[in-house]
Amino acid sequence: MQFTINLTAGVRVRQETAGALFVIKSASAPVDVWLYDGSRELEVVRSVKAGTKARVPGRFSAVDLRCDVGAVVEFVISDGLVDFDFVTGTTVKVAADTPLPVSNDRGGAPGTPLYVSGLTLSDTPAVTLQDDAAVAIGPAAALIVAANAARKALRIANIGTDPMTIGAAGITWAKRCIVLDPGDVWVEERGANLAWYGITDAGLSASATAQEVIA
Repeated sequence: MQFTINLTAGVRVRQETAGALFVIKSASAPVDVWLYDGSRELEVVRSVKAGTKARVPGRFSAVDLRCDVGAVVEFVISDGLVDFDFVTGTTVKVAADTPLPVSNDRGGAPGTPLYVSGLTLSDTPAVTLQDDAAVAIGPAAALIVAANAARKALRIANIGTDPMTIGAAGITWAKRCIVLDPGDVWVEERGANLAWYGITDAGLSASATAQEVIA
C-alpha cells in the first residue's frame, strides 16, 4: 500500500499501518524513520532518502517519520513477499539515432569486477589503514574521530571497562542508540566520513580505539 505524507519541519508523524516491508519511494528532503512493534522501537535510521527500504522479520505495527525541514514523502508498506527498488537521479544521454555500444572488455576477463574510479567512494580501493590512539571516554562527550571525506570505513572498539555509546556531536547517554559493551566493535561504512563522538553514563569510564580505512 502506498502513502503520501506532508511533513512539517521538526514534527514527528506516525503512520499506524502494519507490514513487513517499508520502502521510501520519494522524499523531497532527507527524513528520519522509526519502526515500531507496538510500543517497542525496532529500528531508527537518520537522514535517509528515496530508495531506502527495510524488511522486518515478523512485522512492524507503525512507522514514525520526521524531517528537519518541510517535506513530502511517498512510501510503501507491504505485508506480502514482494520487494521494490526505486532508483532516482540517473540519466544517460545519447545523440539522436546513435547506437549506444556496450563492451565487456574491461577488467581483464568476463566475470572480473569492473573498477571505475570516482563513480562512488565505495568503489575505489583503500589507500591507508590508520590505527588511532585510544581516546578516554567519560560522562562528557569526547571526539573519537574528526570528519574526513576520504574515510570510506571506520571501526570503533570499546577497550575500557564500562559501556559507552557513540554518535554525532551532542550525543548524550540519554540519547544512546549504538551502545558498545567492553570488547565490542562497531563497523561503520555509510557514515564513516562523519565525525564520531563517545560518552558513558554518569560515574563510568571507557576507552575507545578507532581504525580508519582511507580512500
